[in-house]
Amino acid sequence: MTQIGGFIGDGLVAVRDTLDEAVARANLHLMPVTVTKTMARRVRATLKVLETILRRLLVLLAAEVALEPVRKSAPRDRRHARARGPRGFTLLPVMGGDLSRLEGVSRFRPEPAWNRTETGTLLDRISRLRQLIENPAPAARRMARLLERLKRKGAPRPVALPQGGLHRHGHELALIAGILPQLTGEALAGWYDTS
Repeated sequence: MTQIGGFIGDGLVAVRDTLDEAVARANLHLMPVTVTKTMARRVRATLKVLETILRRLLVLLAAEVALEPVRKSAPRDRRHARARGPRGFTLLPVMGGDLSRLEGVSRFRPEPAWNRTETGTLLDRISRLRQLIENPAPAARRMARLLERLKRKGAPRPVALPQGGLHRHGHELALIAGILPQLTGEALAGWYDTS
């Protein structure tokens, strides 16, 4: 992890530890081809909670980022352009939107048994979350630019509501998630609000 200290650093460590516990509980560190549907559902629920907490931590990091003016880049040669797959982590998800973008790229495998599900998308999401936890600075810069663009357009201020069901994930993560709505509200205090 990069040198991030204080509350944000503790939050990233708590998210990483909870992610590691969920992976170990589902035996995903062994890279199985399939897991039971119940276990996959539990892991997806944990990932959803962790992604929400991580987005809020990125808002706090974005509040500390000093944005430089955007430089226009030279046109790229399409033959040598790097191929980019679908992103596995959205900075600001659309309410009621399609969550299929968060699941990553699926791999072709034979049809699993009736009570089993493939682990390809889960493993992709987990690896993307780990990469983001280890190096959150680029995502924080993207979040800062996104928030600045929304602020210029006059969009309503993003709201962080309290999360429920955090008692399943340990007291440290629950404490961090409990204070995040207040801290993100303070970080976005300069946002024009019509209410």
